[in-house]
Amino acid sequence: RMLDAERMLTSTQTAISKQGAPEVVKAIICRTDLEALHPETFSFAAMLLERGNIEVQTLFRGVLEKDERFVHAIKGLIHKAIDEARSDLMYIKRKYTRREQASIKDKRNKLSKLLRFIQLLCEGHFTPMQLLFNEQKGSNASINLWLELSKYLNLFKDATRLWRMNPRVMKQLLDTLTEGMQGPCKETQDVLIKANLHEFCGRLLCIRHDDYKNACEVFEFTWANNGELDDLYVKEVDEAVTTEEAAGAKRIVVQSKVLDLVAVQKSAVQTLMSMLEGCSDRKQYSVILDGLDVSTLLSQLGEGMRTARE
Repeated sequence: RMLDAERMLTSTQTAISKQGAPEVVKAIICRTDLEALHPETFSFAAMLLERGNIEVQTLFRGVLEKDERFVHAIKGLIHKAIDEARSDLMYIKRKYTRREQASIKDKRNKLSKLLRFIQLLCEGHFTPMQLLFNEQKGSNASINLWLELSKYLNLFKDATRLWRMNPRVMKQLLDTLTEGMQGPCKETQDVLIKANLHEFCGRLLCIRHDDYKNACEVFEFTWANNGELDDLYVKEVDEAVTTEEAAGAKRIVVQSKVLDLVAVQKSAVQTLMSMLEGCSDRKQYSVILDGLDVSTLLSQLGEGMRTARE
């Protein structure tokens, strides 16, 4: 039954794509004002590409390589997301209004869906798309999208800002960059090594779980099963911690934060592995390892395993 369902999904994806869906997606992204671009455009495209449909990927590549406006539009969306995240990081509040929460969630949701779309275009080590996002041959203004994506990480050079990352966005960004390198794609590996992605992953892996769960609170929890936690703050729980209900809610909040960090750190490990994949250059290998605090990483690995068991 599973095989039948997968065949049906693949045939449906391919049939819709052959009717011109990639052209429609490209036209919307290239012609729509960035402010007005709806995230469901990326959701639709992602559904066509889900599970690594190479025939659909090939159709998308055939459309995208003919119009450099697409890559420029994606670059614009990335820079817009960076500016918005920078503004949110500078404007630190302990508590947000519902309108502020909704605005921030919408921005993060759009970015996550964009990143997922880029990831699926390269799913299964689809080298032609990995290379297209490195360089648009014949273009007078070629853009390296992998380098542009890595610039988002510059927002979190400061440790206190790193603790304020959105786990869902950060995990998706790392997963997307990983897909760009796997295969391996040497061109993407070289770009991201020069961008010091390995050092950033090392810093992520060195975050202690106890430090992170007590850091500045966020209002969104990837791993929380209770939808009511969307509007729950640790500060509010602390004020009512004498009740059994509030104490239980606080435990869920803390557990959710730690599990979020574990998920991000797992993606960071996979990103590091993709940077080392197929590496035969001792100099490159040394550059990556020199950017990591191995003893701290091993200590954190033990803490992560204990957290997972709990």
